Amino acid sequence: KFLRSKAMLLFSQIDALRGQLAHLPATVKGPLTISSMFSFYNHVLPDLVHVFSQQYPEVSFRLIPEMLESKLFEDISSNKVDVGILASERIPDDFLTIPLFKTDITLFASPQAKLPPENMLDLTDIAQMPIVAPSVHSSLWQNILRQAQRYGVKLNPRHIIMHQDCLVRCVSQGLGVSMLDRFVLEDALFAQKIQAVSLSRFFRPRQYYMVLSQSGAYQYPQVKAFLNFMKQQFEIADDNKGTQIETIEDAEVALH
Repeated sequence: KFLRSKAMLLFSQIDALRGQLAHLPATVKGPLTISSMFSFYNHVLPDLVHVFSQQYPEVSFRLIPEMLESKLFEDISSNKVDVGILASERIPDDFLTIPLFKTDITLFASPQAKLPPENMLDLTDIAQMPIVAPSVHSSLWQNILRQAQRYGVKLNPRHIIMHQDCLVRCVSQGLGVSMLDRFVLEDALFAQKIQAVSLSRFFRPRQYYMVLSQSGAYQYPQVKAFLNFMKQQFEIADDNKGTQIETIEDAEVALH
């Protein structure tokens, strides 16, 4: 009984202190380091950063493009990166993952390219085209290769262009075809300059996640603010326990 009474007193004091701290005025400021794969980095992250900076003008950004999943995970584990954003089927269990949205893999070509109708397009047709890839080691390309192998099709890129804006521009001018995330087409810079055909008949949608380290219990205010901001932008809601995150079904709804 003595221990119980002391414990109840202690926890009541903790609750009171927690309530006081929650209502203290806090300025969200300081560096925020975000690393993401090329597609998201080039075509989605800039708009998100712009809106977030309007709400939190004292946050200074460190934005890092990443090509390799392993490097991104390494940087998060070593606390070089606050938040990682990627599409992956192989996220280690020791990371906190928050699903954002799904997007289809899409074939991109110049407006002048003569492509078969979507219902007649086959992976063997694509294999015979000049393929432009961001990198043979990128998570996107590795995902495409693994799924193409299920159909017995080997895709060999003719051109490697690592900067995705440059890649899309070269494709739009007729250098070849490429396979990218669907939301690239939503980019105002390219929407009218590219021809797109869905490859959802062959490839599973790619699930994008926010990834954070679970090793540190404390998150800086700017990191917490960014997580809450992303949940609002992508219409993500915690469940009743607050431990799992639901994801939206339609990527285009999320991005707009």
